[in-house]
Amino acid sequence: MEKARNVIQETETLHLSVTSADALFAALDNPPKPNSKLLKAAQRYKETVNVDNH
Repeated sequence: MEKARNVIQETETLHLSVTSADALFAALDNPPKPNSKLLKAAQRYKETVNVDNH
């Protein structure tokens, strides 16, 4: 069980330098606006996948 926990922790933990962590937090705080490709992909997703909350 301990080994399984260690494997999960190793695969699910993100190790970043301070600079990389700062860049990640800045991107999360100020995400870029979606471009046309992303908007088209979102529209295709909505048209092909049932996104209603039942």
